[in-house]
Formats: sequence, structure tokens, C-alpha cells
Amino acid sequence: MAKLNNKEREWVEVRQRYGLTHAQVQMGRELEIIPRSLAKVTDGSVAECIAQLYLERFGRAEPEVVTTIENRAKQEQRDNALEKIAQKKAAAMAKLPEPEPKPVYKHPPKPRKKNRPEVSIPRPPRKR
Repeated sequence: MAKLNNKEREWVEVRQRYGLTHAQVQMGRELEIIPRSLAKVTDGSVAECIAQLYLERFGRAEPEVVTTIENRAKQEQRDNALEKIAQKKAAAMAKLPEPEPKPVYKHPPKPRKKNRPEVSIPRPPRKR
């Protein structure tokens, strides 16, 4: 299982305590609600409060794409691992010596003449 930071753990606890769906937890996270502050909600349920605030701010009832906290944490770990690999690769590439640049000519070199075999032309016969 992916490691969760303290804030993510609090959201998991809130989800279990109040019976929230993953979509409602994501809405609360996007609204930047502090999970501990949800204990103060007295008028109605926590889910209704989050849904109402989300509708007011974003103009839609639910997020378009819902990802769980656990899946998001796994994805972050994968991204961090790939980033570390890319950094190591870049550091290794920086240590390699650069190849010497090819000389730049003002004019391209002239092509060499090919050695052609001499052709013997037959002579006309001699008159006697």
C-alpha cells in the first residue's frame, strides 16, 4: 500500500467516520477544507455540506474524474520514482565527455580525380 501523509490519513479517517464517497472526499480536498473542521458541521450532513459548497464554487455537482486518495498516493510515488531515475540519467549523461566537434570547412573539399587506366588506341598499319 502507498504511504499516505498526515493530511491524506485525516481524509481517510473522515471518509470512514462520516461514510463519504471517494467523490465527496475529492470535492472536499479540491475545496481545501480542513478535515478536522468537518466535526463542527451541525446543520445537515457533511456530505450535503461538501456537495453544496462544491456546486457553488465550481458550478457542477461532482468532479469530472474521481481518483481515490490511495490511487493518487500510488501515482505520486510512481512519478517520484520516475523523476529520480530521470535525474540519475541526466547526472550520468553530464559526466560523459562531449565528443570533439567536427572541423568546419569554408568550402567543401574538392573531389579527388580517379585514376583512369590508359587506353591504347590501335595505330593504323604502316605503309611500305
